[in-house]
Amino acid sequence: MLLALLVSFVPQVATAQSTPAPPGGTLSSVPQKKEFGAKELVGDAVSFSNRDYPNVDKAIQRFRNGDIQGAREFLEIARSETKRLPPVDLILAKMQIAARNVKAAMISLERVVTEEPSDPEAYLIMANQAFGQGRTTEASALFEYAAPIVEGFTSNNKRRSRFDVQLLAGRSAVLERREKWDQALELLLKWKEIDPDNAAALQRLAVTYFRLGKAKESFNHFKMAREISDRAPYPYVALGNLFTQDGDIEKARKAYERAYEETGGERSTSQAYAGWLIQQRELDKANEIATALLAQDESAVEALLLSGLIAQMRGDSERAEELLNKVLAVSPGNESATNWLALLLAARDDTTSQQKALRHAQLNARGYPNNAQANITLAWVLFKLGRTQESRAALQKGAQSGSLTPDSSYFVARMLAEQNSKPNARQILEQVVGKTANLFVYREQAEKLLEELKSE
Repeated sequence: MLLALLVSFVPQVATAQSTPAPPGGTLSSVPQKKEFGAKELVGDAVSFSNRDYPNVDKAIQRFRNGDIQGAREFLEIARSETKRLPPVDLILAKMQIAARNVKAAMISLERVVTEEPSDPEAYLIMANQAFGQGRTTEASALFEYAAPIVEGFTSNNKRRSRFDVQLLAGRSAVLERREKWDQALELLLKWKEIDPDNAAALQRLAVTYFRLGKAKESFNHFKMAREISDRAPYPYVALGNLFTQDGDIEKARKAYERAYEETGGERSTSQAYAGWLIQQRELDKANEIATALLAQDESAVEALLLSGLIAQMRGDSERAEELLNKVLAVSPGNESATNWLALLLAARDDTTSQQKALRHAQLNARGYPNNAQANITLAWVLFKLGRTQESRAALQKGAQSGSLTPDSSYFVARMLAEQNSKPNARQILEQVVGKTANLFVYREQAEKLLEELKSE
């Protein structure tokens, strides 16, 4: 049964890597974290400058307590008091999406399109969900269907402005994914005209200019984005990433080196440069930068994590374990550290280490139930322990949770190969081996397995 599941999973692995989200920015106003308040839910409809919305706050509390009907009742009161608020089911859908209850959210959104068909936001949210899950054609159809509804929406200018932006962001994202860069540029420039200080729009313009061979315009827009938001990448880091995606490693190297030099070893730039060096397997230089980061702050999570990965790739399992445990001491429940530690411990032959690996993998899968990597790691650990039925369930969940990293794809291939589904294992490995644009800690092991499969 596990073999059948693994074979059925292959097409999803094949497509997952080819449908990335657009660089910079989300496509809707749905809260992106479980912790949200009234402003995140309805701030695009009403002003918070001179008043509060206590009934929305009460609805949020009822929702968090699992009382959906109570939440609905408070939202109905809130909307009777403030007509400018979005439909009740729309707000509930946003809560459900933020809580990762997507099925429940879709039910609420279907009620909105039935009961309030002149409100376009439900269509925009559904389009965003489809886009995020790689269903580009569906997303495109929903964006196009929403367009005339947005055009006719006049009951709330604040929401209408947000809809205009969401529509431009969504339509252009579809075109970017389909590599129709000229058409995407046209829409992105309209977005910039409406919202010139939006860092996400500027970053996506920068990427589009790069894809059109206009490096100067690309750099200038990355620079503008950085001036607006210090969360935007340093311009030369962004260019380094794009050159890497194009396979132009020497230009990427020069961009990263210039970023590192110009910023004087600033933390985020150093982290990006060290991460890039790890991708290129230049571990000595990467370790030099990670060590310099730790000298500035010995409890810096990213520096500890980078150092741990370097040690793991060097084969220094004990040092890697020590560093990853330090990450967890500073940042309990850290998703990445827990995941890497589970994989590291699972590779050992002793029962104690493998049981520790299982506890870490189970902890991560519980804490991040919709994270593909967490579920694939749990599937691998369970597989190694011979608990195939549980492994199958974790793998099923991982397959439904989104795109995989190269490392997770490698472990799926390992499971396939060990279940005598070697052609499918080879298919997966051929898709991920040799690519330089993503971190791939187990690249050498993947290359070795691929060579073995090719020789058989």
